[in-house]
Amino acid sequence: MSKEDRRDVGRELLAEASERLRTIVGDAVDIRTHLAEAGIVASLLIASRKAALVVLRRRDLSAVERVFTGSISNAVAARSSCPVVIVPAGWDHATTHNRVVVGLDDTALSPEAIDFAFPTAQERKATLTALHAWRAPVLYDDIIFSRTSEHTWRDTTQRHLDQELAPWRERHPEVQCEVVVEYERPAQALSAASASSDLLVVGRRTRPLPRGLALGSVTRALVRACACPLVVTPHPEDADVTDDEL
Repeated sequence: MSKEDRRDVGRELLAEASERLRTIVGDAVDIRTHLAEAGIVASLLIASRKAALVVLRRRDLSAVERVFTGSISNAVAARSSCPVVIVPAGWDHATTHNRVVVGLDDTALSPEAIDFAFPTAQERKATLTALHAWRAPVLYDDIIFSRTSEHTWRDTTQRHLDQELAPWRERHPEVQCEVVVEYERPAQALSAASASSDLLVVGRRTRPLPRGLALGSVTRALVRACACPLVVTPHPEDADVTDDEL
C-alpha cells in the first residue's frame, strides 16, 4: 500500500470516528481530527503536551502479543505530559456505581491523583473511596501479622490517611470521602474495587524508566485488569518528553 493510500484510509477512519462521536455528544464538544504520520506512541506523547487528557482503549492482548508488540497504554501512561484514561474493551458507560476510587500509598501520597479524584467525584456527584492496601510479602510474616498486628495497623493507617486527606476534604466539602484500608495486595484490592466503580485513579512514579517501568508493578497490573476506566496521573516534577526521547 502506498503512502497516499495509507493516508486515504486514515482520513476515512478519522471521519468515521468523528461521526460516531458527533452522534454521542452532539454540538456540546468541539471535535477535531488530526492524521499523524509517525509512530503511535510518539504521536500520542506529542499530543499530550497540549492536552488536558489522553483517552485510550485497552486492547486485551495475549501474553505473546504483549511480548512482541508491547503495550501502547503502558508506554503512553508512563510518559504522557497529562493524565491518561485507559478504558477497557467492553466497558459500558451506561452502568454506573456512583463511586470513584483513588489508590493511596500511605508512605507517599500522590497529590496529583488526589487532585484529580476529588473534583471528578464532585462533578459526578459520586462517593470518593480512598483505598490503601498492603500485605506482608512473606507467607510466614503474613500469618503472624494477620493474627497479631492487623487490627492495630488498620487503625493507625486509617487515622494517618484521614489526617493526610484533610486539606482536600476542606476544599471539597460536597464530596463524601471514605477511607478504606485493606490487608491485601494492592493490585488485587484495587482491581476488585474497580468492578464496582466508575473510575479508578492512581499516580505515576517520577521520571519514567524505559518501556513503561515508571508505572510500577501495581499500575501495570491495573492497566491489564482494571474493570472500569483507569486514570494514570503524571508526577508534577516530570518534564515533558523531548523529541530526542521519543
